[in-house]
Amino acid sequence: RKSISNVDVFRVRVKVCVRKDAIPGKKLQIRSTQRLATSRRTSQHPDAHTTEDNNRKMSESQSNKRAWMSLALFGVGSLLLLGNVNEVDNSMGLRRTSVVESSRPVMHTFYEDDGGNDQTGEGELRLIEAWKESWESAGWDTKVLRMADAERHPDFEKYEAILRNSAMSEYNKLCYFRWIAMAANGGGWMSDMDTFPLEQAPEQPQPLGRFTAYGHTVPCLLSGSRLEWERMTKAMLKSSSEHQDDRRWTDMTAMKNLYSEKPKLFIAINEIAAAQTVFNNLPVNEELCEKVRGKKAIHFSHKSIDDGMKAGAFDDMSGVVNHDDIHKMLDQRGEIARELVGSINEVCAVQSPQ
Repeated sequence: RKSISNVDVFRVRVKVCVRKDAIPGKKLQIRSTQRLATSRRTSQHPDAHTTEDNNRKMSESQSNKRAWMSLALFGVGSLLLLGNVNEVDNSMGLRRTSVVESSRPVMHTFYEDDGGNDQTGEGELRLIEAWKESWESAGWDTKVLRMADAERHPDFEKYEAILRNSAMSEYNKLCYFRWIAMAANGGGWMSDMDTFPLEQAPEQPQPLGRFTAYGHTVPCLLSGSRLEWERMTKAMLKSSSEHQDDRRWTDMTAMKNLYSEKPKLFIAINEIAAAQTVFNNLPVNEELCEKVRGKKAIHFSHKSIDDGMKAGAFDDMSGVVNHDDIHKMLDQRGEIARELVGSINEVCAVQSPQ
């Protein structure tokens, strides 16, 4: 009796170890062996039925827990090993980084070709590539939002109807869709694709709170929580609906109007360097460094390029072909920004904010 019982117990324990490794097809074999062992011992010791049955259930339960825990740990480890995954956005011809568990802050921009802007599509794509390179070199991850992101907003149809009935140009309507896309995306940081960093990303993540415009009422660099983006998007679209017949109405005029009426609606600060200031004070030296020190970014607006042409700022830029045509120069904003920001970073020794 003692010999048979020990053999049976040994067989049960071996099968439980196999179950721990979660080999397919073994579950039925485990139960059959356990029932056989229990049956033999019960026939020899009728009073031991309850004890043996409880021991069997406890052993199987512990085995199942160990197996599920192993699988869970394996899954978590796999996610951590994935890191960053590079994707290709075929609709834009751009390389895009999809972030998995990254600790870097994310800078967003918005792009949708309206076919009627001052730049060609090719020039805009080169500008976005330069924008991505610059922000990523400064310690950020980047994400380009599209119209499909705006369409995910629950109030998209209502907002779209307001813009569709507006007298604004298609380009200025698209400027509003970026607000909708950011609200649908959950908020965060957003910059114009012609706005480039002048300082490194914060070493410690900063909590997103009240909506903040770093160019005062020029929406070239913005940040806020999801609720704040939602609140501001509603206010911006309401302002647009009240000026539907004004062809000159833009999201910038809406911000200025809202701020003049309700200065506490959002935080407006001046931490953006105007590219005009830099163009008028070239070459990059310590004096110019003082003018841009403490600024988060530099904005290469359409007007700044026109001012730069008049100041002869592009005559000595190696990567820029100088033209008298403003449209051809706007097509080179990516090259202009890349070269100028590179010089500022080199000469001014840009640091991370404290």
